[in-house]
Amino acid sequence: METVPTSSLMDARLQQLEHQGYTVVPGAIPTADLKAMRRRFDELIADFGSIPSAVRTPDTDSIDINRLLEVDPVFASLIDLPSVLPYVEKLHDGDVRLLGASMANFMPAHSPARCGWHQDGGPYTRLTFLLSDLGDDGGPTAVVPGTHREGKALPAWCNDEKGQPRALPGMVKVTGKAGDCMINNTFIWHTSTPNSSAEPRRIVWVVYKREAQAMPPASQYNLLHTPEYLARQSDPRRRRLIEMAVVPEGA
Repeated sequence: METVPTSSLMDARLQQLEHQGYTVVPGAIPTADLKAMRRRFDELIADFGSIPSAVRTPDTDSIDINRLLEVDPVFASLIDLPSVLPYVEKLHDGDVRLLGASMANFMPAHSPARCGWHQDGGPYTRLTFLLSDLGDDGGPTAVVPGTHREGKALPAWCNDEKGQPRALPGMVKVTGKAGDCMINNTFIWHTSTPNSSAEPRRIVWVVYKREAQAMPPASQYNLLHTPEYLARQSDPRRRRLIEMAVVPEGA
């Protein structure tokens, strides 16, 4: 497990982020925390129908749990882990805020891709935490390295008529062990891939922005924290990370 990255490791991974658009930090989540998060994750998915911020996608049976930190504080440490937050701070020159509320995603065994090839806005910095081992056939995120720098639109044929991703030249499936974290630039071409394995995929997303970057539109307020959650924050660092990712008062 990595605690605080060494300067040499940080430099190497930051260079990969700059040139390739993504990197992986092995063992980012402490073992004890990982066990607690995995156990709670499975409990939440088993009872997702009772969680107001949970959404199931009918076509894929994928389940998202929005406002994850509010749903259960066991996941709160993911927003400021000393194993990965220094990378974001360096990339953002210390200007680090959460774009929205963190989200858990469950992708069942033997299920199609959750989404097709796309680019996100920003550019933001996204962290993908693995809560279970993720192999080549388990539905890992695929990326095309370097596309965050090219300014090119995705080819029209990249997804099939059902919105499922096709194989693109140079694509890489980002696999890993439970506790690993992928960091990526959201401009990189990326997609979910089908989970053809016998095990579900369990991941958590945390996305960071700079203070001047816009927050999600009103149509996506369900992806933000509630003002009540912000009011409960006593840690100054976490409060600062969270305070822009909150539904405006009266909205």
